Amino acid sequence: MKKIRIMLLMGICGLCMSGCGKDPLSANQIEYQKKILEYNTDKVDDIFFDNGIDLDINDSNIVRAITITNKDVNTFRDISVGDKNTKVQEKYNNEISMGETIFVVISNNSEIDPMSEDKPDDAIYINYHCSGDIIEKIQIYDSLYAEKMK
Repeated sequence: MKKIRIMLLMGICGLCMSGCGKDPLSANQIEYQKKILEYNTDKVDDIFFDNGIDLDINDSNIVRAITITNKDVNTFRDISVGDKNTKVQEKYNNEISMGETIFVVISNNSEIDPMSEDKPDDAIYINYHCSGDIIEKIQIYDSLYAEKMK
């Protein structure tokens, strides 16, 4: 009985050490050096003005688009620059490929059909720009930004 308890305790500890309890990122968030940036916010830590992170900020100081080329930045569904494009295909069901770009549309952290004309205004677009089979750049923005660039 004591052996079973020890094995159970070791299993629980192993799960916790491997990320159990770690909140996954939302489609409108990125993580860099254990800090999280949310799209459409005016609260930006200086760390996000680092090499490989480009923020489009409007006149109201709101983040309107995020472009990532830094391999250390994590995005929705644990996809980063440097990953193979097959990871996008494994993590999504409604991705669309156009040339070397794969894009998805997310609303309330659920995929929606990118070809649908009834996308909500707050839908998040994520573009994965690839070179060959490797993701080289990730862009995150919403419907309004896509239409009006603001």
